[in-house]
Amino acid sequence: MLTQISSMKFKPLFRALAIGFFLVVFLRTPVLIQAQDLSLGMAQSLPIEGENLRDGQIIAIKDNTYHLSTEAYDKNIVGVLSSKSAMSIRYGSNLNTRPVVSNGQAAVRVNADNGPIRQGDRLTSSTTPGVAMRATKTGFILGVAQEDFTPTGSETDVVLVALDIGFDFAADSPDSEQIGSRLLSVLQVTNLAFTEDPLSVFRYVVGAVVMISTLIFTFMTFGRAVRNGTEALGRNPIAVPQILLGMMLNVAISLALLGTGLGAAYFITTI
Repeated sequence: MLTQISSMKFKPLFRALAIGFFLVVFLRTPVLIQAQDLSLGMAQSLPIEGENLRDGQIIAIKDNTYHLSTEAYDKNIVGVLSSKSAMSIRYGSNLNTRPVVSNGQAAVRVNADNGPIRQGDRLTSSTTPGVAMRATKTGFILGVAQEDFTPTGSETDVVLVALDIGFDFAADSPDSEQIGSRLLSVLQVTNLAFTEDPLSVFRYVVGAVVMISTLIFTFMTFGRAVRNGTEALGRNPIAVPQILLGMMLNVAISLALLGTGLGAAYFITTI
């Protein structure tokens, strides 16, 4: 009986301690995670410059500053403003930020600059600040439309988009570019990668040089060994076993060099 009374007295105390511990941990954590009502993706709060910011607008970065995208096929797209994401993550105590979704699905503001939008069309940024349009050529895209949009004028609307930010070739588009333009686009991507991560680009370039040099050297060595061996067989048929053994050794050395070069190239590109 005394044990029951003691446990009843301590229950409120234990409950208060548990609540206090939870509040201390929650308030002191440097990363704030807030669940939202609608699950459209996970957002990261970013400091965005500009006024009249609204959900569904496309955000880009330039000179370390986040702002509304104003360029068609903008290669600096970061994501879409969305206050109704499944989760919003804010680092630190900076309250002057807005939630931006970069993956999953998000409601995006669109226009008809490149015609009506059908489900499955690839969307990209337009010259209208923060507004997307149908992508009709090779370039950077925002994602794929999950709904149709048929305008009756120059107005904008909001459609659900599966975000897939990156470079895309418009092979099936009637306005797709020619091979020369595609190669130029690839060079633009390479230039962007070199600007953003020069060390990785340097490693891949060095790895490619090592691999190509190894292949050329191996084929030259193998070809020289076969040619010299064939000539030796013609000049001295009696020493066939020794000549064949020498040719096999040369082939083995060539394969060993090839493996070493390819291994070195792989190591350089993965360190």
